Amino acid sequence: MVSPVHTWIVLASGKGARILLNDGVGHGIKPVEGAVLTHDPKRDSDVYSDRQGRVHDRVGTARHAAERPTSGAEQDRRAFAGEIAAYLDKYGHKGSFNRLIIIAEPSLLGLIRAALSPSVADRVVAEIAKDLTRAETPALLAALSSHIAV
Repeated sequence: MVSPVHTWIVLASGKGARILLNDGVGHGIKPVEGAVLTHDPKRDSDVYSDRQGRVHDRVGTARHAAERPTSGAEQDRRAFAGEIAAYLDKYGHKGSFNRLIIIAEPSLLGLIRAALSPSVADRVVAEIAKDLTRAETPALLAALSSHIAV
């Protein structure tokens, strides 16, 4: 007897992520219970407690603010991508899914991809660079049609 193939579909944006499940042809997609990650994007002022440092010009007496290596918002997005990757790693080791499809905003998709462990990254069968977190089921099925048979 052939064991079912469990495909998790991650829908992520900067404001949150949810995971759907497809158990094979004819089973459609359904939400994975408890698999909703919420995220409240932070501003630079929420991440950095003080103002930027000041530096002197090489010549003269002028001073100006030193640029931070990354913005607080970028650090926050990286941290959220890490949370998503850690969640997938946890349930990937438990055998909750065999295949993985990631649908996310282009900038977040790259961060998630970089944060995935090798064992989870090997299960990724498709990546779609779109924000479909609020899409209705027909739009999701259309986006997934070339990747899985629902």
